Amino acid sequence: PPAQGPRATGAPARCRSLQGGQEGWCTISASFSPWSPWYKASKGGFELHDSADAATSSVIRTVEAGETLEALAAPPSQSERGEVRMDRDGATGFVALRPAGGAGPLF
Repeated sequence: PPAQGPRATGAPARCRSLQGGQEGWCTISASFSPWSPWYKASKGGFELHDSADAATSSVIRTVEAGETLEALAAPPSQSERGEVRMDRDGATGFVALRPAGGAGPLF
């Protein structure tokens, strides 16, 4: 299994790009941050849907500011919807990772 935990700056690490999915080796730098599945909603009022297709999905509930979400998988792109589990009630579904128009992050 791959090594877990922090690595020293300059150390090599096996990495995967969240935007393109490419895998390879990278060198850890001060700007490197490991992916974490836990996020806190910085804005409220966005919706948790029952499928990734916003056009055909139904709303499960509205997410409130400050709620904690667990990403169930790393999304292939920041412009897509991500599958999450809500910490408060265990509800699972899909949320937009950016607001309509891309004006700032939701997390």
